[in-house]
Amino acid sequence: MKDKIFLFKYFLYKKTAIDFCKSLAYSQFYEEDRSAQDTFNKFISLFNFAFNNSPYYRSKYLEAGLTPQLIKSIDDIKNIPILTKQEVKNNFQKMLTVSPDHNNLVKCATGGSTGIPMPYYHNKKLPLEAFAWRYLSWWGLKPWDNGAYIWRMTRKGKLSNLINQFAWWPVRKIRLDAASLDKNTFDKFIFKLNKFKPKLLQGYIGAVYEFALYLNERNIKINSPKAIWVTSAPVSEFQRELIEKVFNAPLYDEYGSSEVPWIAAQCNIKNHLHINTEGRYLEIVNKNNNGLGDIVVTDLLNYDFPLIRYELNDRTRFIEQPCNCGRTLPLIEAVKGRSGEVIQIPGIGKIDPSYLTTIFDDHINSIRAFQIIQYKDFSITLKIVPNYTYQNWKIEVEKVYNELVSKVKGKINVNLQECKEIRSDRGKTRYIISEIN
Repeated sequence: MKDKIFLFKYFLYKKTAIDFCKSLAYSQFYEEDRSAQDTFNKFISLFNFAFNNSPYYRSKYLEAGLTPQLIKSIDDIKNIPILTKQEVKNNFQKMLTVSPDHNNLVKCATGGSTGIPMPYYHNKKLPLEAFAWRYLSWWGLKPWDNGAYIWRMTRKGKLSNLINQFAWWPVRKIRLDAASLDKNTFDKFIFKLNKFKPKLLQGYIGAVYEFALYLNERNIKINSPKAIWVTSAPVSEFQRELIEKVFNAPLYDEYGSSEVPWIAAQCNIKNHLHINTEGRYLEIVNKNNNGLGDIVVTDLLNYDFPLIRYELNDRTRFIEQPCNCGRTLPLIEAVKGRSGEVIQIPGIGKIDPSYLTTIFDDHINSIRAFQIIQYKDFSITLKIVPNYTYQNWKIEVEKVYNELVSKVKGKINVNLQECKEIRSDRGKTRYIISEIN
């Protein structure tokens, strides 16, 4: 009965999401050539529309000597200039297209974790939830299953909660504000988890990890969800290990951004992330010898506020081997972190963020949280929140510190700072912060 009510409400509200979800169930198994051609066709359609209907894009492409007639194959896409966050911020209004659907546009802004809060427009009629529904199907869940969410809550209060409950009925959704994590909010959330027994736990990885630490340190048992869905930052092995142990459920990583959500996610195999090529065209540029490079993405569905070859400042690599799940959607490795979030060593080079997070993986019992900050004078502060209940925490913290000192080869100062907590940025934790451009 619950499924019928959910589908009926969506049929009335946004039937396009149901239709799109049905098509996604088939397209995830298309032959690679067909999938690639479909993606290219969508790219060309968007490119033509932006060229003819967006003052900014038309000017940008003509200045680069580009017209739609010159983009004849996927290989030609690399000749299109990359779009930066600063460009979007500076040309926000001019990027809008002459579209008939502006009545459904919502003005939004990124959180600014990159240092550049950026405005953008989102069309609330786009059927993007279909990607989320496909993720859930990969993990053995349904869109109408009850869920628990650890997000930053922009609207609070009893009236807001009542409106949300009515809008989502018969689905039960319980929430914990990721910007207000303390004993009081944790205990209330635990009560609701055990009362409503949601099958899904979803949230920012940093906030979910904090909740897992709280449960683990107090040996609190809760009703286990069927899946844990995390996003907003790379997942370290020590985080994954603790979260899966505490909740007795598999953790699945999803990648996206505020302005281009639903880019890629892990399937039930959990090895790598499948790209949603039906709505996103993902490229990797500036590759090193191992194929690791910067992510550039095109939102193939947003015709109102196009983001074409948009630079996300994140890094990953393509995985050439097919997934054992049988889906033909392209694979990327788990995102390594922002391209700017590297430690720079004068005269030597850079330390990759993927290394910086893995040095903590063998110290899950002794370190609750960490953050690495590099200042403009190249010095580093290593912030660590120790687990004081672990007998050898001092020895293991010293091991991590010495490993980082060894890696910088004495070229820069590394200061160890013991903390009680590491503050989040509106519920999201930044593990590496660099003040050096």
